[in-house]
Amino acid sequence: MKTIIKLFVLAALLVGPVASASAQATGSPDFRPYSREGEISPHTQAPTREQLMNAIDVARRSSPVALQTLLEYGERVECHECVPLLEQRMLDPQEDARVREMAAWWLRRRPFGFGAIMAETRAVLESDPDPARRAVAADAIGEFMDPHGVAHLGRALTNDGDVQVRVAAVRGLARINSAASLPFISQALGDANVQVQDAALRVVLHVNFFRDHEALLPLLASTEGSIRRRAALVIGTMHVDAAVPALAAMVTGDTDDMVRQSAAWALGRIGTADARAALREAQGTERSTRVLDAIEVAIRMR
Repeated sequence: MKTIIKLFVLAALLVGPVASASAQATGSPDFRPYSREGEISPHTQAPTREQLMNAIDVARRSSPVALQTLLEYGERVECHECVPLLEQRMLDPQEDARVREMAAWWLRRRPFGFGAIMAETRAVLESDPDPARRAVAADAIGEFMDPHGVAHLGRALTNDGDVQVRVAAVRGLARINSAASLPFISQALGDANVQVQDAALRVVLHVNFFRDHEALLPLLASTEGSIRRRAALVIGTMHVDAAVPALAAMVTGDTDDMVRQSAAWALGRIGTADARAALREAQGTERSTRVLDAIEVAIRMR
């Protein structure tokens, strides 16, 4: 037993200097176990309240990764003074997106102050005259991942005249990822602006239980090739049988080679008899070698 105790003591002596040397080599903070006033999990690795406040205050002049690291170590440090500082950074359009994301992550862990933080962020989304601030507020509400934010993001998507705010609202709705988000994402697919449509197409495969195939089909006829292409890829991934006639028309008649390639891929993924017949018909008329290759691959899909 004495031998085992001696080995543990020796290991502890060896680990300390190695950890310190590693921190010096990497330039990362060397946080050590401690118990300080304000720390609600004593004897765990965490920065001091002062270190947190200083890091947040100089966020623009320091690496976003360094701030992320400090906030992660300080997840359970009670720092009431940090809250307004982080709110300011989170709602600053000039701030690095990684800082905003980590700020929202830290703030949503404040059990006694989160309600007020959420209310202030919603107020910015609803009434701030600066569309850039409204957009970052929409992103922040998404990062809070509070289902109560869905209604506010939905109103922004419906009523805000700024495209970037509506795009951010779509991202926020997808980040919250609740059943209540789905009707608004369908609504975004039908938005008059291509950027909002594109934002919605980018998230439909990442939210749970999205099944509104009818909202996707009109985008196959978009005047924007990028939208037709992305819609075809999404529809193929979701195996939407009802899209086969539109995809068949695309693979033979679209003027954009990349769209025809995407339509071929989608038909191959859907894989019904009608889809394969459309691919074989297109194979007989296609002149682009790239599209022909895509059709050949699609025909071989199972």
